[in-house]
Amino acid sequence: MKRLKVYSLSLLLMTATVTVAQNTIIRGSFKKAGVQNVMNREIYVGTADNGNLKQALANILKPEDYSFQFGVDNSMGIFDQIAFIGSQGELYPLYVGKNEEIEINVDRGRGVLSGKIGKENEVLAKWIAIMTPLRQLVYTSEGRAKPAARFHQAITKATEDTDLLLATVNTGNSKFDADVRKVLYFMTMLDVLHMFDQGMCFNSHEDYPDYIQRLFSSDVFKDSSVMKYCPLAFDLLTLYGFGKHIIYDNQMGSSAEYITEDISCKELRSSFIVDVVQRGMVWDLKSFDEKHGSEVLPAQREKYEMLKRRITVNQEGGDWIDFTYPDITGKMHSLSDYLGRVVVVDVWATWCAPCKAEIPHLQTLEKEFEGKDVVFISLSIDTEKEKWSQFVKEKGLGGIQLITYNKGTIVDDYAVDAVPRFMVFSRHGKTVSTNAPRPSTPELKEMIERALKIDNK
Repeated sequence: MKRLKVYSLSLLLMTATVTVAQNTIIRGSFKKAGVQNVMNREIYVGTADNGNLKQALANILKPEDYSFQFGVDNSMGIFDQIAFIGSQGELYPLYVGKNEEIEINVDRGRGVLSGKIGKENEVLAKWIAIMTPLRQLVYTSEGRAKPAARFHQAITKATEDTDLLLATVNTGNSKFDADVRKVLYFMTMLDVLHMFDQGMCFNSHEDYPDYIQRLFSSDVFKDSSVMKYCPLAFDLLTLYGFGKHIIYDNQMGSSAEYITEDISCKELRSSFIVDVVQRGMVWDLKSFDEKHGSEVLPAQREKYEMLKRRITVNQEGGDWIDFTYPDITGKMHSLSDYLGRVVVVDVWATWCAPCKAEIPHLQTLEKEFEGKDVVFISLSIDTEKEKWSQFVKEKGLGGIQLITYNKGTIVDDYAVDAVPRFMVFSRHGKTVSTNAPRPSTPELKEMIERALKIDNK
């Protein structure tokens, strides 16, 4: 029996050793001073996925030395490919090979990649070292104090040395060799373009580094490869537009709108147009839509139209977005059922104390507008119908009482993330306000009265 126990223990230890051997360790430290010189507290590891960082790992940095450690296994799906580590827009590429012990230490733009690493990470370590003088300018607040000549020198040296490095890459891993050329092409471009974030500019085009002059005269975005190889594609595109049009060419307007015209790849342009609208970076949506809306491809058309509706519904005079929800009996009511009347919407919940405090004031308003072309719809975000219906009956709530179960149009399209929330719509289906005053203030009554008068004209 003793022998059996010893054998079993040996087998267990052997299994544990094999399991550990299949893992890769990523450790190090990450020191980055952010807004108001507050040190960054988080770090992430992920891969480039459709222009974003697809996070596989996340960690809180240790406060005493900003250190971290990750264990990578097969379940995370990042082995044998280029990943990125960092935070707050400052990312460092590394290759997640099996059975490596990767160490990366970053201190305010100065990165060092070392450890028990293979040929792939040796290439990336060289690139990180090449980019360090530039990164110490573009990723630190101290960079703003440096003269333009310093940026010129750093950009020229970094881009020339990167070209030499990529021209000689031959690790024996053909997929990595092909991927790293694309990844470092875009990562180098992003680092260079960050000079414009730092307020750097030169007197004329000829004074800029040759790399910048070539970049702004080339068809850089003729395909969608930036979405595959860059985890910060949107940042890169907007920085390109800002640098080229606002700083380099001294134009006025929105850089996000200018860059749209620089993207010759139809698929990439369509994605960017949708992203710009989704992120609220368009100054004049109507004008932007007239100019670029037709360039949105069919695959993204539904999302684009939805985003437009969500934006315009929150603007005075915008079209309402119809919704349909059940009352206590299960009968469905739509907002459009009340076209022709001013509609006051109250989004609330039975568990919300401020919501319940507004009920008496809302009931007073309902009486004051009785017999007029005004309808009151209360939308509960409760998820328990019995609790809600009992409350409605016990309190004798008037108006049209509906339950949303905290989902659907009112939550998604109207972006209701807190209650109470009041809205007013004209009898023509136009928005008066989707963030109206509460009934406990005189402003809501005044808003309803104005809506009645305007509609009567």
